[in-house]
Amino acid sequence: MVRIIAKLTVKPDMVDEFKATAQELVKRSQAEVGNASYSLNVSKENKYVFVFVEFWKDQGAVATHMASPHFTRIFPKLQSMAVGEPIIEMLNEVEF
Repeated sequence: MVRIIAKLTVKPDMVDEFKATAQELVKRSQAEVGNASYSLNVSKENKYVFVFVEFWKDQGAVATHMASPHFTRIFPKLQSMAVGEPIIEMLNEVEF
């Protein structure tokens, strides 16, 4: 299982537009084959920090997602509403 954490700090005047735009990305991503979970979260400490938490079946599912029409169309819009670059961390689940 591959996990992705993508953190963006949104410009204060763009929060509502960011959430509305992100809603489509979340819904379409949740419907993808290979997706186990996809959510948008907001920091309890900073109302401008948003974090996508994603669980994917494998790296192939991640690659398909990142090449999907909805991701390639929507994520650049979300980036334009943020301050600086997103912080993206990819994790592999430790199997015991």
